[in-house]
Amino acid sequence: MELYVEKFFPCKINVARKIFPMICRYCSEEVKNELKADLQEQLERYNVLIKTYKQELDMAKSRNINARLSKTKTLQKRMMRNIEIFKSSEEKFRNL
Repeated sequence: MELYVEKFFPCKINVARKIFPMICRYCSEEVKNELKADLQEQLERYNVLIKTYKQELDMAKSRNINARLSKTKTLQKRMMRNIEIFKSSEEKFRNL
């Protein structure tokens, strides 16, 4: 199976609960570490975008900027939750 990380993540919680246990079970440690790094990198990008949109919003009150900020915050929260689910899935499979 092949996932395009940039397009697939952050995924919805119900999908994350299905995909991460499969990743932990069937992927090598190298692939899992690479995925963790990619997820963290995406999370950092969302953090930077949020800061940028907040600065833009301070300069010019705009519905468009506010909408992008809101959407980015939602994606950031989803990514954080994806990372939490991934870590908990890893721990479950280590304990087996």
